[in-house]
Amino acid sequence: MDLFHLRINGSRVSLRLLSAEDAPAFLDYLIRNKTEHQPFMPLREADYFTLETAERVTDQRMLVEADQQYMFGIFSRETGQLIGKANLSKITRAAFQNAFLGYDIDHTVQNRGYMTEAIRMVTAFGLNALDLHRIQASIMPRNLASQRVAENAGYIREGYSENYIKINGVWEDHVIYAITCERYHRLPPSLKYAGRIEGG
Repeated sequence: MDLFHLRINGSRVSLRLLSAEDAPAFLDYLIRNKTEHQPFMPLREADYFTLETAERVTDQRMLVEADQQYMFGIFSRETGQLIGKANLSKITRAAFQNAFLGYDIDHTVQNRGYMTEAIRMVTAFGLNALDLHRIQASIMPRNLASQRVAENAGYIREGYSENYIKINGVWEDHVIYAITCERYHRLPPSLKYAGRIEGG
């Protein structure tokens, strides 16, 4: 099964794994959101915003084949434009079966429900298709919009980590959100992805 042929379609967004062919669109996404995303990101060197780096970041086939990372591009179904990304990474199997979730979206389409829909889709993929037991996300306390996304996808706040990740040059506290497969299966249908994963 080639997961790079996989498509996850929602009502307003479509998800697929990014590849090196997406590097130009990915670079454009990074550049047009550089100022708005920086307060929530690690510091980036100038050469991060180059086509060469974009190709390296999006060329994830080896990571996917090693079951270490699944970085999805979030595409508008109306325009086809890349408007965000959602990433399952640092996957641990054996007794843990856990992945870390990260996500961001184009500042021009924030607060329209696109990211909530996308995270419901990624969560369904992780817990069902990848057979994960748990997915967790680390969110800065002041990033209330990101916390709402997690909560609207069924994640619950598990704890608080002090000076957890160095963001924009400062060690920032983070709130830990997570969902397990047991909790996911108890969610009302309104909080779940109701579509079908196609291809692969």
